Amino acid sequence: MKSGFRLMKIRGIDVRLDWSLVIIGLFISFSLAVDYFPAALPGWGAAAYLTAALFSFIGLYASVLLHELAHAVVSQKRGIKVESIVLNFFGGVSNLKEEPRRSRDEFWISVVGPLTSLNLGGAFLILAFLTQASVPALAAIAGYLAVVNFMLGVFNLIPAYPLDGGRILRALVWSRTGNLVKATRWVATVGRGFGWAFIFFGVLIALNGAIFSGLWLAFIGWFLNGSSRMGYAQTIATQTLQGVKVGQVTSQAGRWLGPNTRLDEVAQAFFGTERGRVLPVVENGYLLGVLNLEALRQIKPADWSQTPVSSVMLRRGSLLAYRPDEDLQATIALMTAKPALYAAVIGDGGQFAGLFYLADVPRYIEMQQTLGLLDQNGNRPELPKSDGPSGNEDNSNRPQQPRPLDKVA
Repeated sequence: MKSGFRLMKIRGIDVRLDWSLVIIGLFISFSLAVDYFPAALPGWGAAAYLTAALFSFIGLYASVLLHELAHAVVSQKRGIKVESIVLNFFGGVSNLKEEPRRSRDEFWISVVGPLTSLNLGGAFLILAFLTQASVPALAAIAGYLAVVNFMLGVFNLIPAYPLDGGRILRALVWSRTGNLVKATRWVATVGRGFGWAFIFFGVLIALNGAIFSGLWLAFIGWFLNGSSRMGYAQTIATQTLQGVKVGQVTSQAGRWLGPNTRLDEVAQAFFGTERGRVLPVVENGYLLGVLNLEALRQIKPADWSQTPVSSVMLRRGSLLAYRPDEDLQATIALMTAKPALYAAVIGDGGQFAGLFYLADVPRYIEMQQTLGLLDQNGNRPELPKSDGPSGNEDNSNRPQQPRPLDKVA
């Protein structure tokens, strides 16, 4: 899935700008024009500050582009095709056609990015020092770019997947264990730990008065947490789920709601439901939408008895939907690009077959390993052939008729 617009092509790689870059660009330029440059260049005037801020923003994303190009060039040299580089709200990302096949490839592809940023930081620092007396405006811009490149290099070395530091750590664990899935699971756990730590300290900082800084730190933590989870799901899918269909990992609709059910009747239906799960709203076997806790919270409890599910549900047209026989790996790639944490599964005749959650993929792998259908390296052992019925027919194409929740649907 392509985002934004194409800026240029380098070494056969599309360089694209995401529209979110416009938002962060305006914010960064405004902040520099009203805070940093008036202090660095007193008395120069608003036009000079805006011009310097614009050049600083361009220099910042040129630095990010060089960081990503370093990843891309090393990837190409190691036989991995690079589809595009996207500059976005978070900086940039290199979209590889495939994951590295060897731990040493992963290590060198990952480490070159932070090294590039640190070297750029050193170069800008020298430039700022050399031009401080003769060209103060250039020195101020170079000083800013030195700081942000050092920050970019150091931040990316944090061992939190999917940052470069997390990928470096994954390469080291992968090299030691010889198991990519195990290494990814271990490093993704570390990444989520860093994510929760960022959220905790962000909230703490916000409560102490630095609201913007605290919320920004918490937002980064939320990003790391979600990216670690999705990155792990995508890796194990790539390594272990060849040939698996969406229907085989779909949560069958054991509990569902009718569209005319009142909210006071369904509040308790969420008891025992995991965080982030939704309840499908079904009529005559067809999915109308889903109800989540957030929608329930928007309505005052005093109004629940007068409010039907259909008036607050997330409607079917706004949900991603897939067939049970679609390839699981392709589906995960589409959902992570969206991003979406769950999707509807629609069987033959348009009937509702269940809900597919990304969070269920690791559980599916774990269950397959527990039953001996996958080994610890994600390989499927040879199963003995039987002349009779095996009891293992693939029913993924067969939509399951959901059962109503007692006294609810």
